[in-house]
Amino acid sequence: MIKQLVFDPISISLIALSIIGVGVILERLFFWGAYAIRSNKKSRLLLIEYLQKKDSKSLLALVEGSSDDWIKTVKLGFKDKDTSICNFDYHDTKFNHMIFAGISVLDTIASIAPMLGILGTVIGIIFSFQGLSVQSADSMMLVSQGIAQALQTTAIGLVVAMIMTVPSNYFFHKANKIQYEKNRYFELISKYLGETNEPSTN
Repeated sequence: MIKQLVFDPISISLIALSIIGVGVILERLFFWGAYAIRSNKKSRLLLIEYLQKKDSKSLLALVEGSSDDWIKTVKLGFKDKDTSICNFDYHDTKFNHMIFAGISVLDTIASIAPMLGILGTVIGIIFSFQGLSVQSADSMMLVSQGIAQALQTTAIGLVVAMIMTVPSNYFFHKANKIQYEKNRYFELISKYLGETNEPSTN
């Protein structure tokens, strides 16, 4: 009876969080796999070369024909010449959101799961000692069984938290690394866009 009233809702909540977390992990693994396939370091090096040479014709040809995510961001920034800097900054921010997506969900699950487990344990212990007042025979055995069941929710919560924390840290550091590398390229791009949008002076 105690288990049905207390442990099932907590356990179901932890299982639901686990399913959500696993879904996010799989989505991120798929995203990074597809990102690796689309990445083209040669095109990025050519991008830097064309920017340094201010070769607009070759630059536009490169951004039109590339599937690399960074270069696609440049392409979107070039769509409107009058607002290319604003467009570029917007799509740059959008790209950052894309690579950091899902990490906050995993962090939240990792934070909530242990607290849910402890909540189930505390409530289970309360019910166990309440049962002690109405049970005369084998009361100690009933209390020990109730506490053992209650502690199971804490164990489940800790396991869920550990499972979510490892991929969360991995994805966070990977996204940080990508962002750092990207910023080196995008500083040149922003400079190029600023120069090309400056009004000519006679």
